[in-house]
Amino acid sequence: MNFRPIRCLAPLVCAALIAAPAFAQQQPSPLPRLVLPQPTVPAAPAPTPLPAQAPAAPQAAAGSIPIPNATPSHLAAAREVVMSSGVSRSFEGAIPTMARQINATVTRTRPELAGDMKASLDALQPEFVKLTEDMIVNATRIYTALLTEQECKDVAAFFKSPIGVKFIDVQPVVYGNLADVMEAWTKHLAQTMYEMTRDEMKKKGHQI
Repeated sequence: MNFRPIRCLAPLVCAALIAAPAFAQQQPSPLPRLVLPQPTVPAAPAPTPLPAQAPAAPQAAAGSIPIPNATPSHLAAAREVVMSSGVSRSFEGAIPTMARQINATVTRTRPELAGDMKASLDALQPEFVKLTEDMIVNATRIYTALLTEQECKDVAAFFKSPIGVKFIDVQPVVYGNLADVMEAWTKHLAQTMYEMTRDEMKKKGHQI
């Protein structure tokens, strides 16, 4: 049986590689899930309190790690990791991609708006870039849950060193070359895994 290549894996795996911290060490599997605190929105006062028992607060998912209330210096050190490691680039890269999608969606049915759409998107570019701050803040807070303040400083120091800067600079070339071979690899992976599973099931008396 020829197993069809899983073409969608290539961009997903590349995106995961780009978003992953470049200075990561081997992690246990499965990785714990991190829970970011949600912003508190003041509730409107009720006209008359109801006697019913208040609902229980939502519980974090099993295996999740709550984000601590880090000190300002810890947050600053973690932010240096996000910025110097290139993690923030993955968020910034989403802006032109999304802009192209918005433009294509509108101009597909309204081609006469192409000129004004381009002008509008160009004018809004600075505002769009500001939206990446949300993800930078989230990544910063996640690092405070996984690395101590001193560890954040040590990691940031590496990425600011000559070898660290060079390591970050070559990442686009690395990912570009990986993308070139990813489709062939995923096709081979899918076929090989299927054949191995088929042979193992055959040992148990099953034909698939």
